[in-house]
Amino acid sequence: MEMKGSPEIMSIARVAAFHTYDALTAELRRIEQARPDLIRMAAIGKTRAGRDLWCLEAANREAATPVAFRPGLLVIANMHAVELAGSCQALHFLSHLAEHYDDDAAVRRLLDEQVVYVIPRIAIDGADHILAGGWRVRSRHIEARVRNAPYPSDLNGDGKVLKMRWPSPTGGYRLSTKDPRLVVPRRPEDAEGPFYELADEGPIHEWDGGRVSGSQPDCDFNRNFPAADWRPTPWLPEAGASAHGAYPLSEPETRAVVDFVLAHPNIAAAADFHTGNPAVFYPRQTIKGSARHAADAELIERMGRRAEAVTGWPLLSSYVELRTGVRQSETAGGAKDWLYERLGVPVLLFEMGMFYNYLGFTTQDYFGLGDRHAEETGLALLAAHDADPTIGLFTEWTPFDHPQLGPVEIGGWNTVPWSNPPLKKDMEAACDKGTRFLLEFAQWRSRLQITALTAEPLGGGLFLLKAHVANMGTLPTCLTEQGREAFQGDDPTVELAGDIACVTGRMNQRLGHLAAHGGNARLEWVIRAQPGTPVAVTVTSRRGAYAQARLELPGR
Repeated sequence: MEMKGSPEIMSIARVAAFHTYDALTAELRRIEQARPDLIRMAAIGKTRAGRDLWCLEAANREAATPVAFRPGLLVIANMHAVELAGSCQALHFLSHLAEHYDDDAAVRRLLDEQVVYVIPRIAIDGADHILAGGWRVRSRHIEARVRNAPYPSDLNGDGKVLKMRWPSPTGGYRLSTKDPRLVVPRRPEDAEGPFYELADEGPIHEWDGGRVSGSQPDCDFNRNFPAADWRPTPWLPEAGASAHGAYPLSEPETRAVVDFVLAHPNIAAAADFHTGNPAVFYPRQTIKGSARHAADAELIERMGRRAEAVTGWPLLSSYVELRTGVRQSETAGGAKDWLYERLGVPVLLFEMGMFYNYLGFTTQDYFGLGDRHAEETGLALLAAHDADPTIGLFTEWTPFDHPQLGPVEIGGWNTVPWSNPPLKKDMEAACDKGTRFLLEFAQWRSRLQITALTAEPLGGGLFLLKAHVANMGTLPTCLTEQGREAFQGDDPTVELAGDIACVTGRMNQRLGHLAAHGGNARLEWVIRAQPGTPVAVTVTSRRGAYAQARLELPGR
């Protein structure tokens, strides 16, 4: 799908930037202000630190179909603090919708007939922590001290919390023989040193003089959703928390997302953007061979294959599949699994890639390197750093006298650029792929039409009213077989309106779900009314479907 570009909107929303919360909020406001007729921005909750969790709704509200009954596309991003490319993707997609409503028929049709919901950053507090020079956290920092582990701190006053390395005969690391700046895991055949220890920069909490081990705990929002496979991690009594949360939805951010989704049952598809090795993942419940609903597994694989074709990122059940060849999931309590399991929503998760992936290392290459991946990718990254130090990939090692360990060196990778596509060179192109697929993904939906509506006089003020309703969309009105189970009793309904009385049939009745690609139903009523009376037939579904037709009764 060809996409047009315009400097007007793209200059309003700076896509290729690692935005703080305040800067991201300003960019989102610029998009809203550029097209207030299409874009609305509202807070759906607050983070643990009290920041607003933003959601932007994109739709032409003046179009005929009520927004609540339109198929919704949900886009969520930046669930993990350092994976800022997700927010870039959200800005890119929103910018494209705002820019091209007037000159792109596909965008105009999308916003006239459907609605888009974008939650551009979920790990808001964690992202600001990292952008301020803090240490790497998964989604948010857990305030707890681990005995014999560093408490990450900026010891040398350079404004960043990096790594410490120091020689140790029992260390688990060594220096690369090709570039001593690079610290890589020690191999089984490495019998002679020197060897090194590697740890977060900071003082060692309650150090007993032995080995420094462990790290500062953090919380992973993408393990805090109430999917059936949620499981806790070891409890940290000193923090009153665990890495997966104390219980499902213990985190205000994940709870806000779930509350929003439950309040919008018209969501018909969802996409979740991350930045691991490039991949497209699908719900664990739709893995072929073990899926409860084979039809859903087929459907979501077709969607995933299109995503793979558009983005070039491989469709996988998980990274385990590359190592073992077996389709299986390695996550628990993830958003994609909850969305499908609880609501039957087709959902795909996108890993947009790390910096080294854009230096020629594909996902398959990375896992094919085995224990050589750290050195091979590290050397390529150092070469990129040396070619352009302004990227900020690496901080050179500098000596420091640690108050407990003695002489160490502080430096290493800067986690933000290391963990995302190259900002200057490749971010726009990566986001362009995502936007192109989202525009195609939105077309997977149900689409109701009343293809015929007639009234035949029977005499005596009676009329035979006939309606033919068809689903011309690519999804059934229940979305998936899982959706049929999840929303029992919530199939489309038909309503008659007008100054009429039903002799047979009812003014309101359930229609039953309609299959994709032409699934249809024929309806008849005998009604009593005066000739010339206007009559409306409306078909609605809370799962995102709407159709209406009108006529005047003949005979006047």
